[in-house]
Amino acid sequence: MVERVTSFAELAAKLEEKTFLLKNNAQTAVATSAVKVQSTAKTKFGTYQPGVGGFPAWATLAEATIKQKERAGGGEDPLIGHYLSKSGGRAGGKLRGSILVQIGVMEATVGTNDKIGTYQEFGTSRIPPRPFLRPALYQNQSEIMMAFRKAMLDTLNGR
Repeated sequence: MVERVTSFAELAAKLEEKTFLLKNNAQTAVATSAVKVQSTAKTKFGTYQPGVGGFPAWATLAEATIKQKERAGGGEDPLIGHYLSKSGGRAGGKLRGSILVQIGVMEATVGTNDKIGTYQEFGTSRIPPRPFLRPALYQNQSEIMMAFRKAMLDTLNGR
């Protein structure tokens, strides 16, 4: 809808109002998108992941590692030994629980504060990469774009 303004002061006030709305709506889009990426990343554990968006499929564990994990009660899960809780159940999820969101002004970071997460995400000389953060971002691209489209439309409609 086109709004008629009769003075530069009125135009400036309208632009300031739209700028404020856009900042608030975009900040909401940033925050909701980051939480969605975090949620998706947390679902990656428990099964081998296929390749997605140029990120490799998770390599199968070496036979010796599988046997070591089975002796420890962990089974074949690529990350189970690290994300079991102290009591042995899955509820505590150390690596899964380390996936955090930090929201700033017009930016957000989704990552892990656990060095094992970095090793799994990028691999090492002995561990092949088993990425979970970057594929989560890739898989949510369309939802992130929709969140920002909504922010723009809401702003243009005065919401």
